[in-house]
Order: sequence, then structure tokens, then C-alpha cells
Amino acid sequence: MKKNERRSFPVYLDWEKNVQKMSQEEKGFLLDMLFAKYNRRELPSIPDDYLVLSIMWDSIEFVIDRNMKQYDDKVLDSINTVPIQSAYSMRTKDKDKDKDKDKDKDKEKEKDKVKVKVNETDTDKEFNEMRKYIKN
Repeated sequence: MKKNERRSFPVYLDWEKNVQKMSQEEKGFLLDMLFAKYNRRELPSIPDDYLVLSIMWDSIEFVIDRNMKQYDDKVLDSINTVPIQSAYSMRTKDKDKDKDKDKDKDKEKEKDKVKVKVNETDTDKEFNEMRKYIKN
């Protein structure tokens, strides 16, 4: 089965009253006609002695065709409105997202760090003492 090929057609419960007026033979013929038209893409013909079926078929065919066209139009509209991105733009967007995630992680790490005020003179003294040890 092809990817775009239709796999269903709608049947409405409102049709039940009219279908009940049909004979078993007409009901079977109606089902055959539905599959012929909507599955095999054949144009069904109705024998002259099936008057109720002939009347029903015209309304059923009209409703199904109208609703299928509306559905197809909606599908095409949705396909046409979806933006198509190149593989390159998708990769660069992914990289940008990764960079943003890394920045967020760095910000979280900075929040976790404890800030301590150090008196500059104490730092200078310690530094000078360390220099003495390094020189020796």
C-alpha cells in the first residue's frame, strides 16, 4: 500500500434508518459499492430494480466525497504550513541549544560557590610568604 493511499472512509450512524429500509441484498450491494469506489477506485453501477439503494447511494457518495475532500484540504494545509529546515540549520540550532544548556549549568555552579571576602593585606602576606619558600 502506498504511503499516501487512503485506508478508510467515513460511515455515518445517521444513515441507519435509511439502510434499515433496504433489503439484505441491497445492503450487501451497498457495501460492495463502497469498497469498489473507495478502495478499488472503480465506478460502481446500480441495477435499475434497486430504487432505495439508488436514492441512498447519491446522498452517501456526496457526503463521503465532500468530507474526504475537506479532510484532504486540511492535510495539505497542515503540510504547507510546516516550515522546512535544512539539515545545517537544524544542527546549528542544536549546537546553540547545547551552548545555552552549558551556560545554564555554569550559572548553577556559580550559585553554588560560596563567596568569601578576603582582606587584601592578608592575601599579600600569604603570597609573600609563599614566594620565600619557592625561592629557597
